[in-house]
Amino acid sequence: MSNTAERRREFGDYLARLRRHSGRSQPQLAAALCVASGTQSITRNEVSRWERGARVPDTWLPFLATLPGVAATLADLLPDVDALEPLAAPCGRRIGATTVGA
Repeated sequence: MSNTAERRREFGDYLARLRRHSGRSQPQLAAALCVASGTQSITRNEVSRWERGARVPDTWLPFLATLPGVAATLADLLPDVDALEPLAAPCGRRIGATTVGA
Protein backbone atom coordinates (compact mmCIF):
# COMPACT_ATOMS: atom_id res chain seq x y z
CA MET A 1 0.00 0.00 0.00
CA SER A 2 1.41 3.41 -0.92
CA ASN A 3 2.13 6.05 1.68
CA THR A 4 -0.65 8.24 0.25
CA ALA A 5 -3.21 5.43 0.40
CA GLU A 6 -2.13 4.62 3.96
CA ARG A 7 -2.53 8.26 5.02
CA ARG A 8 -5.99 8.43 3.41
CA ARG A 9 -7.03 5.29 5.27
CA GLU A 10 -5.65 6.62 8.56
CA PHE A 11 -7.49 9.90 8.07
CA GLY A 12 -10.68 8.00 7.26
CA ASP A 13 -10.35 5.95 10.45
CA TYR A 14 -9.74 9.14 12.45
CA LEU A 15 -12.76 10.86 10.91
CA ALA A 16 -15.02 7.87 11.60
CA ARG A 17 -13.88 7.74 15.25
CA LEU A 18 -14.39 11.49 15.60
CA ARG A 19 -17.87 11.26 14.08
CA ARG A 20 -18.91 8.36 16.30
CA HIS A 21 -17.46 10.05 19.39
CA SER A 22 -19.56 13.14 18.65
CA GLY A 23 -22.68 10.93 18.37
CA ARG A 24 -23.31 11.87 14.74
CA SER A 25 -24.38 9.63 11.91
CA GLN A 26 -22.87 10.08 8.44
CA PRO A 27 -25.98 12.00 7.25
CA GLN A 28 -25.79 14.22 10.35
CA LEU A 29 -22.11 14.99 9.74
CA ALA A 30 -22.86 15.78 6.10
CA ALA A 31 -25.70 18.10 7.14
CA ALA A 32 -23.49 19.86 9.72
CA LEU A 33 -20.80 20.40 7.08
CA CYS A 34 -23.39 21.78 4.66
CA VAL A 35 -24.50 24.30 7.29
CA ALA A 36 -20.89 25.22 8.18
CA SER A 37 -19.86 25.66 4.54
CA GLY A 38 -23.07 27.22 3.26
CA THR A 39 -23.44 24.59 0.53
CA GLN A 40 -25.67 21.59 -0.03
CA SER A 41 -23.12 19.49 -1.91
CA ILE A 42 -21.93 17.19 0.89
CA THR A 43 -23.81 13.91 1.17
CA ARG A 44 -23.67 10.84 3.39
CA ASN A 45 -22.06 9.05 0.46
CA GLU A 46 -19.22 11.58 0.38
CA VAL A 47 -18.64 11.18 4.14
CA SER A 48 -18.55 7.41 3.59
CA ARG A 49 -15.89 7.83 0.86
CA TRP A 50 -13.77 9.91 3.25
CA GLU A 51 -14.11 7.34 6.03
CA ARG A 52 -13.16 4.47 3.71
CA GLY A 53 -10.09 6.38 2.53
CA ALA A 54 -11.34 6.58 -1.04
CA ARG A 55 -11.04 10.37 -0.95
CA VAL A 56 -9.63 13.07 1.30
CA PRO A 57 -11.89 16.05 2.03
CA ASP A 58 -9.23 18.69 1.23
CA THR A 59 -11.80 21.39 0.48
CA TRP A 60 -13.83 20.58 3.57
CA LEU A 61 -11.02 20.33 6.15
CA PRO A 62 -11.43 23.92 7.40
CA PHE A 63 -15.17 23.32 7.87
CA LEU A 64 -14.53 20.02 9.67
CA ALA A 65 -12.25 21.93 12.03
CA THR A 66 -15.07 24.31 12.99
CA LEU A 67 -17.42 21.57 14.15
CA PRO A 68 -17.85 21.09 17.89
CA GLY A 69 -15.56 18.46 19.34
CA VAL A 70 -12.90 18.79 16.64
CA ALA A 71 -9.49 19.94 17.84
CA ALA A 72 -7.58 20.86 14.70
CA THR A 73 -4.20 22.47 14.45
CA LEU A 74 -2.66 24.03 11.38
CA ALA A 75 -0.37 21.01 11.05
CA ASP A 76 -3.42 18.75 10.82
CA LEU A 77 -4.73 20.72 7.86
CA LEU A 78 -1.52 21.03 5.85
CA PRO A 79 -0.77 18.58 3.04
CA ASP A 80 2.04 16.08 3.56
CA VAL A 81 4.74 17.73 1.43
CA ASP A 82 8.30 18.89 1.98
CA ALA A 83 8.02 22.59 2.85
CA LEU A 84 11.61 23.14 1.69
CA GLU A 85 11.09 21.49 -1.68
CA PRO A 86 11.94 23.84 -4.57
CA LEU A 87 9.03 25.60 -6.22
CA ALA A 88 7.66 23.84 -9.28
CA ALA A 89 7.46 27.08 -11.26
CA PRO A 90 10.52 29.30 -11.64
CA CYS A 91 10.37 32.69 -9.95
CA GLY A 92 11.04 35.51 -12.35
CA ARG A 93 10.77 39.21 -12.79
CA ARG A 94 8.63 39.25 -15.93
CA ILE A 95 5.14 40.64 -15.89
CA GLY A 96 3.24 40.21 -19.11
CA ALA A 97 5.41 41.03 -22.10
CA THR A 98 7.74 43.45 -20.30
CA THR A 99 10.41 43.03 -17.70
CA VAL A 100 10.08 44.82 -14.38
CA GLY A 101 12.66 47.56 -14.00
CA ALA A 102 13.49 47.68 -17.72
